[in-house]
Amino acid sequence: MRPTLIKITAAVAVGALLLAVCPTAAEPTPRRSGDLNDDGIVNSADQRLLLQATGGAADLDQNNVVDDRDADLLWRLSLGMLTEDELGDIIEQTPDETTTLPTSTTTASSETTTESGGSSSSTAEDPTSSSTTSTTKPTTSTTTTTKKTTTTTKKTTTTSTTTTTKPTTSTTKPTGSATPVAQVRPTLEAVTVPPYTPTLKTGGKANSEFDLTVKNTNSGKIYTNATKEDLQLLLTFIVKAECGQASFAPNSTEGWKAQAVAAYTHLCYQARKTGEYTYNFWVPAGKDVDLKHKNDKRIYDAVGEVVGIGIFVKGKEAICAYYSGSCPGTTRNNYTGYDLSYIQPVFSPETTALCEKYGYTLNSTVTTTMDELKATLGEVLDETIYADTKSGCYPLYATSWSGAHVDKTNLYYKSGSSKVYLTGHQVRTYMGWKSASFVVTDMSGDTMTVSVSAHGHGMGYTQVGAAIFANEYGWTYDQILAHYYCITAKSTHQLYKASW
Repeated sequence: MRPTLIKITAAVAVGALLLAVCPTAAEPTPRRSGDLNDDGIVNSADQRLLLQATGGAADLDQNNVVDDRDADLLWRLSLGMLTEDELGDIIEQTPDETTTLPTSTTTASSETTTESGGSSSSTAEDPTSSSTTSTTKPTTSTTTTTKKTTTTTKKTTTTSTTTTTKPTTSTTKPTGSATPVAQVRPTLEAVTVPPYTPTLKTGGKANSEFDLTVKNTNSGKIYTNATKEDLQLLLTFIVKAECGQASFAPNSTEGWKAQAVAAYTHLCYQARKTGEYTYNFWVPAGKDVDLKHKNDKRIYDAVGEVVGIGIFVKGKEAICAYYSGSCPGTTRNNYTGYDLSYIQPVFSPETTALCEKYGYTLNSTVTTTMDELKATLGEVLDETIYADTKSGCYPLYATSWSGAHVDKTNLYYKSGSSKVYLTGHQVRTYMGWKSASFVVTDMSGDTMTVSVSAHGHGMGYTQVGAAIFANEYGWTYDQILAHYYCITAKSTHQLYKASW
C-alpha cells in the first residue's frame, strides 16, 4: 500500500462505519443510507459531515488543501465508487492537475456553507464572468486506466463494448404536449426605499472570546484576530478576496462594509462551540493585503469603520450569515435543515444591465440532454432517475420555486412505492451549474438549452446586490444587512459591536 494512502484508508474505514450505522438509527421514518444530517436527501452536506468525522485531516488529493474535492473523494471511496489504485493515480498527477478546484461549492452543506466572490473555500464561490458551457455526462465506455497519465478523477466503467446505455424514454418533448414554452422565474416587488436602520448595540461578546485564523492557502499568509488591527487586516483580506474589485465600489464602500460584517459574523458563528475557527481560502497569487496598493488601502479603511461589528442573537450567539455572489432578482429560503428564520426570499436588485455596469455577467447558458441529466444525477445518488412530463413544458421544469430559484423539479427516483423529487439545489450542485435559478429556453432534437441566472446558493446577503444597493440606491451597510438578514426593531438578532 502506498504510504500516502495509509491515513486515507483509515478515514475510509470511519466513513464506511458512519454510512453503515445511519439507516439503523431508531427513528419514526427510516432515513436513506448516507443521509448523515437527516435532512431527507443525500448530498454534498453529507459528504462534508463524513469528512468532518475523520477530523478534517483527509487531504485525499494531496494538494495541501482539505476542501470539497476531498469530501467527494472520501465519499466515493466509502461507497466503493473509487478504488485505492484510482485514488493513487489522482495523487500522482502533476500539481496543475490536482489543484484544480471544483466548479461548484458547497452549497447546502455543513455549517460553513457560504458562496461568494473571490474564494473557492468551503464558505465561498467565485462569481466570475459566465460563459456558454456544455455539461459533460458520465458514460459507460471502453476505457483503460494507465497510471501516471492524465486521467479523469471520475470513476469509469470498463466493458467489452463501446455502446452507451441510455434510458429508453424519449426526451425530445413530453408525449402529447403542446409546443413547450420557457418557464418564467417568479419575481418579488422591487424595494426602492431603505429598510429599517438598525441601532448599533453594545454588550456583545468580546472579540477576545474568539480565536480566529484565516489562511491564504496559496501564499501561506496567515491572518488572526489577536488585536483590533489584526482583525482589520483579516477582514480586509476576506473582503478583497470575495468582492474587492474597484468596480464594486465606484461611489460607495458600504457594500464592502456589509461584507466585512457578514464575514466576521460567520466566522464567529463557526467558532461558537469551541471558541476557535480556521478558515482556509484558496485565492490566486497576489491576493494578500498590500496596503501600499490604492484599492487595498481603500478596502482597509472601509473595514476599519465596522471592524468587530457582527450580527448576534441577544448579543450572545452569532447568526449563520450565509452570503453568495449574486441572485436572479430575489434571494431564496433556507434549505439547509437548520432553523434559520432570518434566511427568507427578499428582493435583490441584480439586473443584466446593472450587473454589466459593475463588470459582472449575471447569466450563463448550458446545454444538456435528459439522458445526460439522468445519468449524472443517477450516478451521484446511486438511483435510477425518472421524470414527470407536462403539456406545454420542456422535459426539465420546476414544480415549485423559492424566490427566483427552483425549489423542486420534475425529476425523481423511487423509494418503495413513493417518488422522491430532486430539488433545484441538487440539480445545480451535481450538474455543476452556477445556481439553482434555471429554466429551459429552447430545444433542438434531444439537446436542451438551459438558462442559468446568477451565481451561488442564493441565501442571505449577495455581494453584487450589496454593491448595487450601496452605489445606486445610496443604502448604508447596516440597511443592506437589515434587508438581507431580516433585521427589524423586534428581531432577536441585531448588530452588536465587539468589546476590546
